[in-house]
Amino acid sequence: MNAFEDVVTTLFKRDGYWTQINYKLGLKPEEKREIKNKTIPTIDVDLVAYRPGEIFWIECKSYLGSRGVGYNDLFGNGNWSSHYKLFTRKKYREVLLRALKNDLVSRKMAGRKDKIFLWLVAGKVAGGNSNEQRIKNGFEKKKWKFMGPDELRDKLKKIKLENIWDDNVTHVVTKLLVGD
Repeated sequence: MNAFEDVVTTLFKRDGYWTQINYKLGLKPEEKREIKNKTIPTIDVDLVAYRPGEIFWIECKSYLGSRGVGYNDLFGNGNWSSHYKLFTRKKYREVLLRALKNDLVSRKMAGRKDKIFLWLVAGKVAGGNSNEQRIKNGFEKKKWKFMGPDELRDKLKKIKLENIWDDNVTHVVTKLLVGD
C-alpha cells in the first residue's frame, strides 16, 4: 500500500526534497554475502528523499489498523523486532545504506560527498505519546530521524494554514478533515 508513502512524500517534497517511492535497490553478490543472505531479493525502499548534501532512506509504517510501532521492537527484543531489521541489525543497515548511496551515485542522482540518513515515519505508535518521545530520543542518540503521529498531524495542519492548493490526495484529504 502506497497511500501512507504518498502522504509522507508530499511532506518531504514541500521541504524541497526530490523523492522516489518504492525505490528498487539490487544488491551485489558481495553485499549479499556481507549480510549472510545470498538469496535476498531486490530491496524495496519505501521512500528515498534527496537534496544536495542529504540522502534519506525513509521507512514508512502507517500501522493505523494495528497496535503501532513499538519501542521494544526497535530497541529491545520485542515480538515484532524482525519487522525492523534496518534498525535492529547493524551490519544489515550498514551494507544497505552504503549500497543505496553507491547506487544513487552511480546513477548520478546523488554526490559522493552526500551524507545518508535513516528515517522512520510512523502513523501510529504503540503506547501513545510517551513511547513516541522515547522512540524519538532513542533515534536521536543513534543519529537517526523519527517522525511520529504528532509531528505528521502538525505538518498536515500547516498545509491548511499555508492556503496553497496542490491537486493531490494529501492536500484534498487535509482540506476535508481540517477544513478551509
